[in-house]
Amino acid sequence: DWIARYEHLKKELTDIVDKHPGYGYRRIQAELKRRGYIINHKVLRKLLRAWKLAIKRKTRRAKSGIQKILDGFGESVNVIRGISCPTPFQVICCDVTEIVYGSGKVYLAACLDINTKRLLGWTIDKSPRISLVIGAYRKARRYLKKINVDLSKVIFHSDQGSVYTSYSYVTALVKDLVTLSYSRKGTPADNPEVESFFGRLKEEWGDVFADAKTEKEVIALINEAISYYNGERLHSTFDYMTPDEYVASQFKTVAYA
Repeated sequence: DWIARYEHLKKELTDIVDKHPGYGYRRIQAELKRRGYIINHKVLRKLLRAWKLAIKRKTRRAKSGIQKILDGFGESVNVIRGISCPTPFQVICCDVTEIVYGSGKVYLAACLDINTKRLLGWTIDKSPRISLVIGAYRKARRYLKKINVDLSKVIFHSDQGSVYTSYSYVTALVKDLVTLSYSRKGTPADNPEVESFFGRLKEEWGDVFADAKTEKEVIALINEAISYYNGERLHSTFDYMTPDEYVASQFKTVAYA
């Protein structure tokens, strides 16, 4: 079976179609190339038909079941609006940003605790796929478990982007008994903490990132910047301690991630 020779592409194609439902085969082919896969357009079209991905692309505009549920909640979808002074690790805000470097761009997904200002989880990839935000969540979850935080008392907040309303992401959090919260549509002010972090990161490190020549180099620099932010950058919010120092002052046993 000739299709079996391309089985390794099925996951990538599914991810591309889910993320870019408006793409035709030419753009899908271009995105595959960006990911390191070269394929003839005729073969690509046959694979899309064989795996019924072309049909999915045409019907993807319909809202997902999760999105319909969120629409039904209206403004109450934002669970954290009534929490003016969250305690440590009560509210974790999540978002994704694009970082440009010398020969391209990567995407950073981040999970930031509002109270301690510590970045608990983050992942970096060349595509803003669902696995990017799930990876950041899982890293944050590992950190929270190390310091014995009860996940059922934690709220993870994000916008209503497709990656954060995907079945994979929602299922991962619901299984851990985490409470989900979302910004109201068209209301960026509902999630300012991570936006502020991203702005500060690019202001202080943007020129450094821009000088990176390779994806590997920029990823190393982003990790260095986050390590500096968590462990060395002083915050006036808690009497000029670093986020790590502030966490240590609140918890007797801390395992740094």
